[in-house]
Amino acid sequence: KDGRCPSTALMQCFDEEFTCERCCSLDEGPRGDTDCWARGQRGANTPRLESGGRAYPTPSDVVARMGPNAEAQVGRAAGSPAVFSYELCCAGF
Repeated sequence: KDGRCPSTALMQCFDEEFTCERCCSLDEGPRGDTDCWARGQRGANTPRLESGGRAYPTPSDVVARMGPNAEAQVGRAAGSPAVFSYELCCAGF
């Protein structure tokens, strides 16, 4: 079930499969649809955030949509830090 896309959403996080409405839907749980953030990376570098959620390495297609400077911040060049999460993409943290 899809919810609404919050005004705080970072639209570069989403695509046709992982839509903002799906991923940020609180109908799925307090941090939206966790499959959107894990994208097959469960158990990999997934630290718990201070907010209680989990963060994952940012998928390469999302890094590309974020623009030319994103690779140095959240991509492989930066060591693929685990920051991809509900908090980043939906809550505007």
